[in-house]
Amino acid sequence: MSVFTVSITIGVNTSPLAGTEGEKLTAQMIRGRLQQEEEINPAAIKVLDSDSTDKFDVCCSSLDQLAAMVEEMRLEGFELTVSDPQCIFRRDKNDEQKLLEPYEEVVVEAPTEFSGTVVEELMNRFGLMIETSELGDDSSRIVFHVPTRMLFGFDEVFTNITRGFGVLSRSFLKYDLVVDGILNPPDVGFLISNDTGNAVGYALARFQDMGVFYIKLQDKVYAGMIIGENNRNEDVEISVVKGKALTNIRASGSVEAYNLAPPKIMTIGGMIGYLTQDECIEVTPRNLRMRKKILDSTTRKSSEVGQKTGVCFKILEG
Repeated sequence: MSVFTVSITIGVNTSPLAGTEGEKLTAQMIRGRLQQEEEINPAAIKVLDSDSTDKFDVCCSSLDQLAAMVEEMRLEGFELTVSDPQCIFRRDKNDEQKLLEPYEEVVVEAPTEFSGTVVEELMNRFGLMIETSELGDDSSRIVFHVPTRMLFGFDEVFTNITRGFGVLSRSFLKYDLVVDGILNPPDVGFLISNDTGNAVGYALARFQDMGVFYIKLQDKVYAGMIIGENNRNEDVEISVVKGKALTNIRASGSVEAYNLAPPKIMTIGGMIGYLTQDECIEVTPRNLRMRKKILDSTTRKSSEVGQKTGVCFKILEG
């Protein structure tokens, strides 16, 4: 029997582009689809009403399962908004005042040259090393016990650390005492659009040295949409919809070639690992877009939600 350890909130698409790429848009349609998933596999998914009629809390045993379900829904024509993940805590049956959190057993097989970095990363996530052994001359096997909430975003970090040569497996272990610590937000700043329109080559080339873009030439963007990663660990607002001013020599129909780097392609699972309380994902059949929950820059900066914090948790009663 599956244990529900993580949850995300799924709701209607609230972006400025809502309704332009999908066919299934309403809260009733989304609720019906989630209920269908729950009926098919009640041991793997649990759907709860949230504090809003157009959002639903979806509990599962892993973020991978939730990401797979969201991917299926977008292929079926749904448009969604997906929130940052939350870890599900429980109350101790012997002491109602004491909270317990889920732990996972993490088994890593990786080239020995990367094993030290992997161990350091897991220890920074409050992991306890259980076992380590050599697999041949150039590979190591490492076993850790780690709180689930400390593993959010770890899969992509692990792939980067091992350059794709590592093998990672995770499984639920137990509920135990809450670790006195938080998982620091992803060490990344975002490039955020402060304008609405289509991305132009001149603007993309102008800001290319600032980081890595998630978008390409002519992609639709809107104010508050996350369009890339900043080289510095801070969010920066830029405009990628404004081209170079025209002159008498440079006609409006002229074409310029820009040496643009290819965009970074993000999966749903990868995006979920990046989310803090400040961000969410716009999911449509055609596109995945990360965005700020509060799109307006002035409102966002004055809001408490605009402060990046560690992973949230919720308490599942019963």
